[in-house]
Amino acid sequence: SNDVVLFNANKLGSGCAFKVNGKCFGAPFTPKPLTKTECEAEKGNLGIKKCEYDTDYWAGAVKQCGGGSKMPTMDDLAKLASQLYKGNPTIVAYQDAEHLQWDQDAATALGFTSPNFSLWSGEEGNGLRAYYRSFGSTGSGWHGLNLSNGQAVCLGE
Repeated sequence: SNDVVLFNANKLGSGCAFKVNGKCFGAPFTPKPLTKTECEAEKGNLGIKKCEYDTDYWAGAVKQCGGGSKMPTMDDLAKLASQLYKGNPTIVAYQDAEHLQWDQDAATALGFTSPNFSLWSGEEGNGLRAYYRSFGSTGSGWHGLNLSNGQAVCLGE
């Protein structure tokens, strides 16, 4: 489906599928959600403050990455967004960016085949669940919801 980030298969095996903000990240994946009970049982180890959903995709991403600190920050995701749009616009962590034009060549070079996907950050909000950034063909926004079709990336080697 359109929501899925299709990945450049020849880079999948490496610990550094793409670099942003001087950090390596692995290939995007769809996290397997944790139940609220599983989240409560593991939140101490994973550094999760609150378990709010019975099907918690962000908590699943945190578990698969080995903790929120092993996921991108909102600043990392903003820097990634600026690389994926023509003219490398300045995009700030907690701001929406509109009237942009997707740069397919730049996206392909980083391993993203098309727009219309979202990536979780490792950052947990106050009141909002956890933050993620959406990447569309004409803009990129930040959100704080429990998103079932979100993708995640973990810090690589």
